[in-house]
Amino acid sequence: MTDIIHAHNLLELLLQSEGGMTNDALLSEITTRFGEAVLFTNCTENTYTFDQILQFLASRDKIIVKGDSISVRKENICADD
Repeated sequence: MTDIIHAHNLLELLLQSEGGMTNDALLSEITTRFGEAVLFTNCTENTYTFDQILQFLASRDKIIVKGDSISVRKENICADD
């Protein structure tokens, strides 16, 4: 069964890491917590894969992706994020 979690969960994991995470470490943590078949949703209820949600969040300037490092732009996360 595929679980669908909100992008806020992914942002929270990144915020808890304080210095960001590598793509592999984030994917590993997501898989451990939510399973391998997890999909993500946003506030408008679109559904994304792991790679797609990263692209979406980067396009909204909510995360910074530099090489293999991913971190949160705290100042760009709305109150609901």
